[in-house]
Amino acid sequence: MSGKLVEDTDGVVTKLQRSIIPEVSRRWREEKPRNPIPKVTVKAKNHAGIVLLMSKAPMDREAEVAAFHKSVVGEIVAEHRSIVMKQYESFLFGSRKNLVKSEAELRQLKVALAEQEQRRSLLEQQLQRLNREIDSLSVARKELAESGVEETGLTEVYLSQLDLPAMLERRDSLENDLHIKLDLEIADIKQKIANAQSSRDAAAKYIELLEDEVGKLRLTRIQSLAYAMPEHVGLSGTVMIVMSLVLGVILAWFVVMFVEYLARQRRVH
Repeated sequence: MSGKLVEDTDGVVTKLQRSIIPEVSRRWREEKPRNPIPKVTVKAKNHAGIVLLMSKAPMDREAEVAAFHKSVVGEIVAEHRSIVMKQYESFLFGSRKNLVKSEAELRQLKVALAEQEQRRSLLEQQLQRLNREIDSLSVARKELAESGVEETGLTEVYLSQLDLPAMLERRDSLENDLHIKLDLEIADIKQKIANAQSSRDAAAKYIELLEDEVGKLRLTRIQSLAYAMPEHVGLSGTVMIVMSLVLGVILAWFVVMFVEYLARQRRVH
């Protein structure tokens, strides 16, 4: 926002001439009916972004003209500040909305990560128990085979309930869920958390920059309200006539002297 004109100078001149100066003049007429309304001439220096207000009035009306100029300029300054602040509020609203969205997404992702971490812990516990059962079954079958004793009915029931191939298949499934699927899901959530955190930090930083920038904005300002100048700049007409006559006499005397000098030079030769 900063570094740019709030409004181009031509637009300011048009607005001053068509609306602001007539409105200030109307209020001036109502509030000070006995005081003549200063006539204001508006000129713009486009490349410099400067608008000049000029009024011609007697020296004793300097304060009135300055007050009128102040009222005119105050209107455009207030309008420009309103424009800038509306833009600022719009940018700030959007940034705050993004910040709230990022923070909400961040909270949801952290909850999801906690749930997956808890799931991983449960799967690890299940895998550990299953590994222990598989080891126990393998040892029991090995010992039974090495002893040469035939399985009793009770042993057959126990071993039949512990289906080793099914348990091995279950272990493979758990390891696949734990070390492949779950690890990928957790890595994906962590990446999303990093992205959400980055978006959150960027939104917060942008809000900070906006708040800092609005305090440094070079809004329309009044550099100088009025400079009082005499109605006639320079010497009066009478003085100018007298000085012209004096200068004319002096010039004529120099011409006469120069002619006499030339005549003497001719007589000598």
